[in-house]
Amino acid sequence: MPVYSMTGYASASSQPSAPSENTVSSNASVTVELRSVNGRFLDLGFRMPEDLRGLEPALRELLTAKFKRGKIELRINTQREGDNNWPQPQPDQLNKLSRLEGTVQSWLPKAQPLSVHEALQWCKGGGSATEKLDEATMEAARACVAGLAEAREREGEKLVAILMERVQRLRELATEAEPLVPAVVARQQQRFLERWQEALASTGAGQAVSEEASRERALNEATAYAIR
Repeated sequence: MPVYSMTGYASASSQPSAPSENTVSSNASVTVELRSVNGRFLDLGFRMPEDLRGLEPALRELLTAKFKRGKIELRINTQREGDNNWPQPQPDQLNKLSRLEGTVQSWLPKAQPLSVHEALQWCKGGGSATEKLDEATMEAARACVAGLAEAREREGEKLVAILMERVQRLRELATEAEPLVPAVVARQQQRFLERWQEALASTGAGQAVSEEASRERALNEATAYAIR
């Protein structure tokens, strides 16, 4: 049965599949990092972009299904080389945006029309881009969870090796000390007997206690000392 440590680190990256010109850049990527340290219970922390915050329940479920203890921090970083480039709005995007604007203004006649900048920003971060990034994030998260489990298993193997080495050393020391135990017990017995006799003599009760009783008491004390 493998032994798992609660300490470990893993990282995994993924790219959205089939990127298109008007959504996610072909160079877009998501990196998921997991750090785990000792903890009595399972304590999860998440650091991620706000546009991916909706994935937290799924990520939490993924982690709790694999780990039971430890303080684990999940960090998500996204990179999109095309983020600073002007988007190329597509007709279907503009039609959808126009319908949405008309619906809003029919209910809120005083609503201001969309500016060109607002329209471009909406086209730049359309729903299909977010969906593709969500898929890439979950793919990287699954790979990262598997990597963290492997890292914790490797760390557990190292701990087992260290403990077995120390247990073996303790056994060697016990073997070396075993022949010395009788002499130590005898020395402690004699030492207690001498003190016992001195105490009896100082109180004048030396005659009231037989030598046999003194030796028996000394043997009992020496035995208790050996057990300790």
